[in-house]
Amino acid sequence: MLLAIVWLVRTDLLQDWQSTLPPDAPNAFAINIAPYEVENYLGQIDEQGINRSEAYPIMRGRLSEINGENARERETNGDTDATRRELNLTWHKGCQFTMKCFLVTGAGLMVCR
Repeated sequence: MLLAIVWLVRTDLLQDWQSTLPPDAPNAFAINIAPYEVENYLGQIDEQGINRSEAYPIMRGRLSEINGENARERETNGDTDATRRELNLTWHKGCQFTMKCFLVTGAGLMVCR
């Protein structure tokens, strides 16, 4: 009986989540592709005629400072999650998306979010 309830809840949650996705949302992603492999990888996808989105790197990082001020001191409304966990960061030449960009001091990276 319990197994049937778990299966029903799982199915319902999965259907609810899938209904929130746009119809053209990608259904696959690739990780750990070295920079020298990206062009070949994307070429193979294009040869197959697979519709794909832009490729961009992702790295993990922590928010430590905001304009030179300790980020933990700027926490508001009791929300401390962003300063206590790793965040997914990305960067892209020119930040052609509707993202705000900022320079990571010392790292020479343009990070978009």
